[in-house]
Amino acid sequence: MVAKEGPSGARLIGYVVAQAIDSPTLRERLSQTLPDYMVPGVVVILESLPLNANGKVDRKALPEPEFESERAYEAPRGADEENFGGNLG
Repeated sequence: MVAKEGPSGARLIGYVVAQAIDSPTLRERLSQTLPDYMVPGVVVILESLPLNANGKVDRKALPEPEFESERAYEAPRGADEENFGGNLG
């Protein structure tokens, strides 16, 4: 686990070496056993962890995560929502 700054502030990033599992499934399973604040916001699945000369994880060599939008865009559902959105910007 590594804490990194994302678009919406600091987030936990989980780097794992795994086969036959995707990030959303892993996050869902973790959320069933861990408190919300311990579930990583992003999980990066790697073939192997980068190691330094001492055999420890080289944090500087870990790839940058791709932060996804927390909510998908939803188009306005009527004239009222369109007018409201137009007044914000």
